[in-house]
Amino acid sequence: MRRVREEGKAAPHRPQLFVVEMNGDTGERVWSSLRVLEDGSLEYWREREREREMGGGVPWKDVGGIFVEEPDFIKQAE
Repeated sequence: MRRVREEGKAAPHRPQLFVVEMNGDTGERVWSSLRVLEDGSLEYWREREREREMGGGVPWKDVGGIFVEEPDFIKQAE
């Protein structure tokens, strides 16, 4: 998928769960959640719990895979 994105054949990567930021006081890198639910909890932990309860192998909501089959336009080019 990385190669396909680099070649401009797919949309650029966009962080979906966390984004790295700099702490203004310490200058250290910190990871901030992009998805905070109405009750203040982080969607990441809710999805992890859901996956654990379902026995694993459950696709996460609105998160693309990193290991995907090649799109048809790549297979045709070979």
